Amino acid sequence: MEYKYISDYYVDVMKLIKNVLSCYCDTAVVRDDNGSLEYIREMHFTIDTFSDFFQHTYRDSEVKSYDDKMEAFRNQYFELSRRCTMAAENGLIIPLEFLFRVFRLTIFERFCVLLALGPEIDHGFERAYVYLQDDYQRKLPSLELMIRVYTLDPVERGALLEETRRRSRILSFFFADIEKNQEQNGNINQALKLNYRIIELLYDIDKSNKRLEYIGNLFCFGDSLSPLLVQKELMNNVETIIGNGQYSIIYLCGDKGAGKQFQLKHWCLSHCMNLYLVDLSALPADETDRNLVLSDIEMELVLHDAAPAFTHFDSILPEGDKTCKLFYEITERLGFYRRPVFFLGERNWKPDKDVDFDYYPILLEPLVMEERLHIWKYYFEVYPVENLISAELLASRFSFTPGAVRKSMEEALRVTMQKGGSVITNDTLYKACQNQNTLKLGDRAIWIRPKYGWDDLILPDKQKRLLRDACNQVIYEHKVYQQWGFGEKTAYGRGVSILFTGPPGTGKTMGAQVIAKELKMELYKIELSTIMSKYIGETEKNLREIFDEVKNSNSILFFDEADALFGKRAEVKDAHDKFANTETAYLLQKMEEYDGVVVLATNLLQNFDDAYKRRIKFIIDFPFPDRAERLKLWNHMFPAETPVSDNMDYCFLAERFELSGSSIKNIATAAAFLAAAEDSSVDMLHVIRALQKEMFKSGKLLRKEDLDEYYYFVKEL
Repeated sequence: MEYKYISDYYVDVMKLIKNVLSCYCDTAVVRDDNGSLEYIREMHFTIDTFSDFFQHTYRDSEVKSYDDKMEAFRNQYFELSRRCTMAAENGLIIPLEFLFRVFRLTIFERFCVLLALGPEIDHGFERAYVYLQDDYQRKLPSLELMIRVYTLDPVERGALLEETRRRSRILSFFFADIEKNQEQNGNINQALKLNYRIIELLYDIDKSNKRLEYIGNLFCFGDSLSPLLVQKELMNNVETIIGNGQYSIIYLCGDKGAGKQFQLKHWCLSHCMNLYLVDLSALPADETDRNLVLSDIEMELVLHDAAPAFTHFDSILPEGDKTCKLFYEITERLGFYRRPVFFLGERNWKPDKDVDFDYYPILLEPLVMEERLHIWKYYFEVYPVENLISAELLASRFSFTPGAVRKSMEEALRVTMQKGGSVITNDTLYKACQNQNTLKLGDRAIWIRPKYGWDDLILPDKQKRLLRDACNQVIYEHKVYQQWGFGEKTAYGRGVSILFTGPPGTGKTMGAQVIAKELKMELYKIELSTIMSKYIGETEKNLREIFDEVKNSNSILFFDEADALFGKRAEVKDAHDKFANTETAYLLQKMEEYDGVVVLATNLLQNFDDAYKRRIKFIIDFPFPDRAERLKLWNHMFPAETPVSDNMDYCFLAERFELSGSSIKNIATAAAFLAAAEDSSVDMLHVIRALQKEMFKSGKLLRKEDLDEYYYFVKEL
């Protein structure tokens, strides 16, 4: 009959161990040596009091020798084990028997575990072991006692001792410090205590390991998993790698969110294999604690029959050429393991010394446009989104990893639900995408929130068309490069480079904001003072770091006063001239490699080298506004909420004063503050006063003929 309750199994096991100890005490060897039998009988630890189960099965007349008694023990244990198998078939797992089978323990090793289990369940065993070992401090059984109880044959005892030393690695999962003791040819009289993890699992085989709560995570091949959308052939080479029968380390390298864990989970799923993920960044810094955690990890791997995968490999890689000691420690520990061992990281790396295992790096390349589009379309079917949202635009503007796409959709849905909506809107999704671009540019760039649209930009139609053409190169990138095949003919230089020229205040910075708002892209103004350096090579280093940081975000980089970097090449007379030219060439190279948008602005186009101008896709002139454009600027400058007097004469202002858009904005703002201080509407008096101050900054004075009938305002001032 199978077991109905786990506790019944342990009751029978304790009876069985008591029988074994009683049989051992009842032999002449023990009685003659130290009279242990009498001591045990004094504590009521006798055959009559605790071995009814054994005696009813095997009468004394049927047991001819101690070997017969031990054979009877083995037969009785096999009967218990058979009942455990029957129980498992009916859904009841006996944890200890499960562990015995998972770790493939021999009958002697199981016997040792059962002897060590006694004191954990019944403290009476402690007194028994004290008397059997003739030492009041030795309350736990030693290996010597276990072998002595198991057999009287000295030859067999020697063989068991040798086998224990050979299999000390397996036994270390059950007994604390046994492996260290054996490696040091330690004392076989050392007490053997069950590992705390074994005791934890005695009644619940699914009990989690608290020490690994924030370090390890088990993925079972039966767990649900969304489909693998891209790079489906990436893990095929693993078949060949593990097929050679050698101990293999496989390193999956790729950007954060590239899908390293996802690829690995799908591979394990296809092979009906569990996966145990270990966060290397969460390992304890203390070496002793770390070794305990690594031992626990080893046990979890065997317990769950899982392939190990160590994530955040970059966190343990040292800087420079130093050896990664922890990597070699882990690989040495797992050399006995029958599964491939995986490491996952972002930095490209290979062992820096000879190793006795096969090492295979697998690189997850950044996704191409078609792959990103496929992922966006998949999530559009999973999440509720507006019909107006274009997957093509998202795929072209954000060089996201699969993980970044998923996080964007999750964040957009969360924000939508918080606002009480049910469908993700275009603006919400783009905002969520922009939040994924956590750029670390420090003081080298300033993020600019784009506030202006096409209606705010007062430019001639020709310039506006050029700006729209530049935007279209981003909007229709997928159609031209992918669907129409131009991607095969354009290996690099797919980004959009734009040069804005014109006098100060004509709207160049506003033009960059208009592009950013139209394309729903982040805009960063580069601070040239922080990247240009007098030291050779330092400017190039700063530029490289900026472009490397933004390469996956497809942000707009705005270089104001760009003639400082793109000045005409000088005749090389000394090392300074040579490296100044190199800086400019390097910036052009990074611009061509960048797939996003780069906007340059200058007031001095004549300072640009012609060779550099030819390599920029769009050169757009921002002319000084004429009368009609100035009139539009005056009409658009005061917000609708601003109280403006009826006497405001925009035609007069546009006709008489040749001002840039920036100057008009300054005048309007100053006039609004003057009116606010007087608690009145903005009128011509306020504008003339502000105009006088603005012109004074440029060294000009208002004359009577400039103002005509409004001259009396100046007389009042």
